[in-house]
Amino acid sequence: NLAFPVGVSLQLAPGKTTAADNDVATSWCVGTTTISGTNPDKGTPKAANTPCGVTIGWCRLQAPESATVAAGGTVDVYGRLYVGGVTDVNQTGNDANAFIKAAVGVSPLDPATFDAAAWTWTAATANAGYGTASPSFEANNDEYKGTITAPAAPGGYRYAFRVSGDSGATWTYCDLARGVGHDGAEDGFALADAGALTVTTQCSPNPCTTPTAATCTGEVYQTYAAPGTCTPGASAPTCDYAPNAPIDCAATGERCSVAGGGCVACVGDDDCGVPFEACDLGTHACVAACMDDGYEPNDTSAAPKVLTADVLATDLVMCAGDPDYYAMDLIAGQTVDALIEFDPAMADLTLALLDPSGATVAESATSADFEELSYTPTAAGRYVLAVTAPAAEQALYDLTVTFGADACTGVTCDSPPATCSAGRYRVYDLPGDCTPVGGAPSCEYTASIDDDCAGSGFLCDEALGCVE
Repeated sequence: NLAFPVGVSLQLAPGKTTAADNDVATSWCVGTTTISGTNPDKGTPKAANTPCGVTIGWCRLQAPESATVAAGGTVDVYGRLYVGGVTDVNQTGNDANAFIKAAVGVSPLDPATFDAAAWTWTAATANAGYGTASPSFEANNDEYKGTITAPAAPGGYRYAFRVSGDSGATWTYCDLARGVGHDGAEDGFALADAGALTVTTQCSPNPCTTPTAATCTGEVYQTYAAPGTCTPGASAPTCDYAPNAPIDCAATGERCSVAGGGCVACVGDDDCGVPFEACDLGTHACVAACMDDGYEPNDTSAAPKVLTADVLATDLVMCAGDPDYYAMDLIAGQTVDALIEFDPAMADLTLALLDPSGATVAESATSADFEELSYTPTAAGRYVLAVTAPAAEQALYDLTVTFGADACTGVTCDSPPATCSAGRYRVYDLPGDCTPVGGAPSCEYTASIDDDCAGSGFLCDEALGCVE
C-alpha cells in the first residue's frame, strides 16, 4: 500500500513522455512547487512539471587532462560524480539511478568563453570497469565514460564532463581537480580548468612511415617506398606506398629472402656446397660445415654400421677427423671384397679390414683415386672395414662391399633321417629353413610325421615307424 503526502501532486518527470515511461515508477515524483501564496498545496497546474530526480552533490572531469589526436580520431573521457544516498551505497563500484544522466563534450575551436550550447555533447554511461582496482578509486563516487570525436579543423579545443540528476532537464558542468577548494565542480566550472584537446591534421605530420612489407615472388624481391602518400579519411587516414624497382636475385645467382632483407647467398643448405657447406640462416651465407651421411653414427670400430647385405653406396661423407666403420658377420671361408673410390685432391683415403680382435688383417693405402682389398677369413666373427683420412682432410667417396652377406647363401638344409626319440617317431621329408646365427648357417626342420608310438602301445623303429 502506497501512502502519498496530503496536498502534494504526483507528477511525471519532464522528458518522460512515452507509454513505457508512464509505466515506470521512477518516472514519477511528488510536486515540490507551492501552487500559490494562499494555497499551500504543491503542484504545477497549467504549467510545466518541475523536474524529478536527485540532487547532484559534486562532479569532476577525471581523465585525461589533455589529449592530442588527429582529426576524426576519438578520445575516451572519464568523469566522476557524487549524489548523497545514491553513489555512496555501493562501496566497490557504480550505483544505478534512472534520473542520472552524463555526457562528455568538446568545445568550438579556441573558445574564449564557455557556452554549453555551442559545445558538442555525447552521452556517457557508467564505466563497467570501475571498481576497487581502478586508479584513484573513490568508494563514494561513481565513474562514467564517454567518447569524444576530434573535430575536422586542426587546432586547440576544450573538453568537459557534465551530469544531470533530473534526466537531463538541468546540468552540472565539471572540470578538472586543481587543488584544495578547486576539485571539479567544487568551485563551479572554469573553462581554463577543462581538458585540453589538440587536434592535428590526419596527414601532417605524415603518419605513413611504415611501408608495405617486402615480398619475394619467386626470386624477385619487391620493396615499397616510405614515406607513403597519406589520404585523409572519415576517422583515420589511409596510406599508399609506391613500389620500388624490383630486384631479380636470380640474375646474380642469388636467392630472394624477406628475412634476409633481399638477395642472399642462400635460404637453405641446398643452396650451398653440401655436404661441406651449410646455410647460416642468421646471415644467409654459406659457411664451412660437414654433414653426415645416412650411415652415421659409425665413427668408432666399437660402434660401426652393421652391413647385412652387399653394399653399393655413393657420395658417402668423410668428415675431417671422423673415420667411418662398417661391420660384417662372416664365417670361415666367406670372402669379403671392398672398394672405395674418391678424389685424391680432396683427401687421401685409406681402407683397412679389422678382425674380431681389432687387428688389421688387410689394408690398402695407395696414392690412387681408389683403394680396394679382398680377404677370406679362417675363423667366423665380426669383421670391420675402416675408412680413414689424415686428420684435417675430408672427401666424398663411393663404397662397394660384397661378402655374400647371407651366411645361408648356397646352403641347402637337406632333410635328416627319421628318428625315434622318447618313443616318438618323426620323419623330416621336407627341406629345412636356414637362418644365419653368429655369421654361420643354422638349419631348422619341421616334422611331417610326428607319431607317439609309446603312447599307443607300440615300439618305435626308425626304418618302419611304430611297430608291435
